[in-house]
This record gives sequence, C-alpha cells and structure tokens, in this order.
Amino acid sequence: MKICVAGPGALGSLFAALLANAGHEVWLLDHRVERARFVASQGIILHEAQGQRVVSVRATADPAQLGLIKLIFLCVKSAAAAGAVRRLLPLLGPDSLVVALQNGIAHHRLLAEILPLWALGVTAQGATMLAPGVVRHGGCGPTSVGFLSEVGASAQRRLQETVELMNSAGIATTSRSDILAVAWHKLIVNAGINALTALENCANGDLLVRPAALASLKEAVQEAAQVAKASGVQIAPDPVGMTIEVCRNTAANISSMLQDVRRRRQTEVEAINGMIVRQAALFGIQVPVNQALLTGVQTLEAKFT
Repeated sequence: MKICVAGPGALGSLFAALLANAGHEVWLLDHRVERARFVASQGIILHEAQGQRVVSVRATADPAQLGLIKLIFLCVKSAAAAGAVRRLLPLLGPDSLVVALQNGIAHHRLLAEILPLWALGVTAQGATMLAPGVVRHGGCGPTSVGFLSEVGASAQRRLQETVELMNSAGIATTSRSDILAVAWHKLIVNAGINALTALENCANGDLLVRPAALASLKEAVQEAAQVAKASGVQIAPDPVGMTIEVCRNTAANISSMLQDVRRRRQTEVEAINGMIVRQAALFGIQVPVNQALLTGVQTLEAKFT
C-alpha cells in the first residue's frame, strides 16, 4: 500500500521505517526541502536493541508528488496538526483515512472541522530522534486506534485493515471504541512525566529516584485525573500507579518534551499540562502543580529565541 507519514520527527521516522521495512511504499512528508532530500537519499537509520539498519523511504516536501493516498499517519506536533492536514487535503480520496497520533486532546475539534474522516491514534511506542533521518526505537509499547464519533461500516472496515497492516509491520495495534478515554489516560501520564523530565533534564526513570520530582509527579497526575473525571471520562482506578509503571517501563527513555528542550524547540507543554490547566478552569478545579509545570517549561522556551 502507498502510505504517507506526515512529520519527520521521532515517531514519524519510526513509523515510516517500520512500514517501509514491511514492504509498503512509504512517503515521509516534511515541510523542509533540504531535510526531505537528505532522508530520501540516505534513508532512515533505525537503531534497535539488536543493532541498526538502514531503511529506504521516499521523502518530499511537496505533497503534489504523492498523488492520492489511502492511508496517512499524522505525526506532527499537536500545534501543527491543523496546518498539516490542510496540506494533506489534496491527497485524500473518498476511501482515504487519516490516523492522528498527537499528544493531548485540544486539537481534536480542529481536525474534525477539516477532515471528512479521521481516526485517533494513541501510541506508547518509544522513539528518540538522534539526528535527521536517524531514530532510536526505545520500546515497543501498544498502539490503539479508534473513531471519536459514529461512522459507517466501510469506515470501520478501513480502520480494521489499518490495524492489520500496522500489526504486520511490527506496530502492535488494537482498535478501541473508547479511544477518547485511552487518549485521556496518555494525557494524564504525560502530564506527570514529560514536563518534569524537561525541567529536571533527566530520563523518565530518574524521576522515581528524585524525591521532590516523584512527589510532583504524583500530585500532577492526581490533578489531571480529577480534571478527567470532571470531564466525564472513565479513568483507571490508580492513575498514579499507572504513571509510575510507565516510568519504570520506559526508564531509559528521553521524553519528547525533553528532546525538544535540548534542541531548543517549542514543546507540547501547552497541549499537555496547559490542557489540564485550561480544562480545570472550566470546572473551577485548582491544579497548582500542573500550572507550575506549564510555567516552568514556558520559561525554558522563552530562552530559545
């Protein structure tokens, strides 16, 4: 199948390499011409536990080169999602499906306003960008996909075909009818981990051995869980334990937010802790730790310019 992966970051590069390695015609869509040319000539160098390999992929910054695409994985940052899908509209046919894999939930409404059909993806795949076209696969966490609203039988079949395709490429994936709850669970976990790793400048697992950081993690998660419940989302009975378990399972992983900070790039803190703060305000809930994490990362970002 001809597949487009929009976004050449860590997750996009990982998905492009795994899908291309499975024999699909994969196009990695970038917004930077020189980087796209570089990846097209070099391929993606994929570092895995068993060694490294080079996977050839097509890459371009010009969507017009692709023609119609039946399956698109949207792997850009949440703040760039709406702009990216507008670039993708000419590639969509009546049977096309876009799978959006952004952190947070604030962009969902915007995507629904632009796209005729899209599915939400939530993944725990671990990926770290080492250099342009070079990615380390840090762990094979599960991926879930699903629709946020009722769709017809043909769309459901299309989603199931996508699940089978992803599994055959080594991306363990299931279809979920409760995908919004899955997204909220990841948001809660990310609220407890990502900003803290950026501020502490540490791998995920280090948060568990730093008493002050661990206390902040627990408080941030409890605040986020309270907001989720107020929003009508059914969450796991022990969100703190769930987050600590993720920390243990990804102990050596460098969070995407810390990767961004180290590269002096805008982070997704607005889509994660910022989302918790904004949603909490709607219900009159106090979330001081999430507010402090948001402010702390924003202070770091202000130094980038």
